[in-house]
Amino acid sequence: MKSTSNVSNTSLLNQPVVSLNDGTRIGDVSDLLIDSQKLQLIALVLKTEGGQTVLPIANVQSFGEDAVTVGGMNATQSAANSQPGLSSFSDLQNLTVVDSSGTKLGKIHDAEFNTSSGKMESVEVHSGGVFGIGSKSFQLPAEDVCSLGPDLITVKDRTVVA
Repeated sequence: MKSTSNVSNTSLLNQPVVSLNDGTRIGDVSDLLIDSQKLQLIALVLKTEGGQTVLPIANVQSFGEDAVTVGGMNATQSAANSQPGLSSFSDLQNLTVVDSSGTKLGKIHDAEFNTSSGKMESVEVHSGGVFGIGSKSFQLPAEDVCSLGPDLITVKDRTVVA
């Protein structure tokens, strides 16, 4: 991967993935696969005409403003070949975030990843409000995340400034 900027889940969803060598649109990003132990983006899940495929992050040439680029059609693999133990971001989204003192901080809404390393840089948490009205959002650095579990996300105690 080239570039040292960050990308978020929301900026990648529905973005087209295009092949530079073939001049074709491979598909659109439908989800992200995260290593929840390493807090790292591992692959993009693509919705294609033939179903679903997985694009390992190592095969991405760049994350552009309008598209994700890859070298060729062979950059993707069957969704059945994806690595076990990965969490899809859609499964993590809206999980409750609880700090180590047992205080509910809100729900995970988004996350940012470094495009060079794939490492998670931060998570965006929403709290309060009804149907998004009156809610507050704040960012937590990824180093504050203790675990991304199937039921909730735990983080270190932190004074939250909304």
